[in-house]
Amino acid sequence: MPKDKQSEKAARIYLDLRGFVVLEQNWSLSRNKVDIIAIKHPDIYFIKLSTLKPFPDHSESQNSSALRRAAEAWMVENKNARPYKLAEIVIDPKTKQVVSFNY
Repeated sequence: MPKDKQSEKAARIYLDLRGFVVLEQNWSLSRNKVDIIAIKHPDIYFIKLSTLKPFPDHSESQNSSALRRAAEAWMVENKNARPYKLAEIVIDPKTKQVVSFNY
């Protein structure tokens, strides 16, 4: 996850411009963490922020199961049964611009 505020702000603006409503940012419960939780009717999106890397990240499946566990923990904590999607926003570390939004 990008730790800087500029990357987080770029992700929020990107989502706002596409009609998403951010419910929470930097949510955590125990070891479960989600960078951004947003809603765009009818789905809730659990979004991981990451930086653009020159080589593929081989820990992708491990990251998605951690995000899935966090999403399920949030759903239980908030007594929510809406459909949800796991997503990733990739930020260019040099320009602080959103490169892609994958879900």
